[in-house]
Amino acid sequence: MKITRRSQAGSALLEFALGFAILVPVLVGAVQLTVAALQIQQLSAAVHRAARQASESDWDGDGAQLRTEAQNLVLYGTRQEATMPLFAGLRREHVMVETQTVSGAPRRISIWIENLELDLPAGKQTLRGKPKATFPFRGLYSSR
Repeated sequence: MKITRRSQAGSALLEFALGFAILVPVLVGAVQLTVAALQIQQLSAAVHRAARQASESDWDGDGAQLRTEAQNLVLYGTRQEATMPLFAGLRREHVMVETQTVSGAPRRISIWIENLELDLPAGKQTLRGKPKATFPFRGLYSSR
């Protein structure tokens, strides 16, 4: 059988189409996984930053103001409440702040994310207790 240029061109087009049909979904999946990993890493960095800054804040007696500011740091990137959270779907009830005290004096501050549902390419995943950051309290405390 004689092979012509026309049959070779048709084979090349068919091979390209098959390769393209496989390659595109793989690349799209890789991009989606990268975006999801980036979002989780950014959320982890926000929790870490908020815990560090909260651990260096002044203690206001019962820690209520410190907890609110720490939640705002995770939600908005600032101590004051803003209108738009940094992460889609993240709300105040997802940001847990725990202050461990000994005889009323603060010792540690922990911040973590609870029950935040992420829509990942592999399906929905709920964050429970992660990411989490804990720092020893280094702010000012007066027993009054």
